[in-house]
Amino acid sequence: MSILDLVFARDPWSELDHHLNRRLSQLPQDSSGSSGQDRPLGSFLRPLRVDIEETDKNYVFVADMPGLAKDNVHINVIDDLLTIDGETKEERKDKKLLHERYVGKFSRQFRLPSDAETGTSEAVMKNGVLELKFSKKEPEKAKVKEIMIKEE
Repeated sequence: MSILDLVFARDPWSELDHHLNRRLSQLPQDSSGSSGQDRPLGSFLRPLRVDIEETDKNYVFVADMPGLAKDNVHINVIDDLLTIDGETKEERKDKKLLHERYVGKFSRQFRLPSDAETGTSEAVMKNGVLELKFSKKEPEKAKVKEIMIKEE
């Protein structure tokens, strides 16, 4: 048996699945008594889904936030780092037969392009969808300075 047989005999996906399931089972239980392994993996990795679009004049961030009030969402920009965070809360305390919806705090960060104007941003929340716009800065025009040639 060669070293290549040993390398390719392993199934990396099953090892990853085993490792993730082991780690998720070690997570503490949430308020519903559900441990981490009862929830889909995607709820831990990306609880906030965002589309980013570029138009001629704007950068537009669109985030699905079903059931969230605007008071539970916070947006800030420090230098060129955009942070969107908030919290979803469990409304019902009944015994759950299946728990797939994400409950808890979430946060996403994005590096803004250098031409995004943070001073003119606007955010609108409608029907559980957050739309955040950043205007693009006008491109700077090259400054032309003519240099006179002296005669000697």
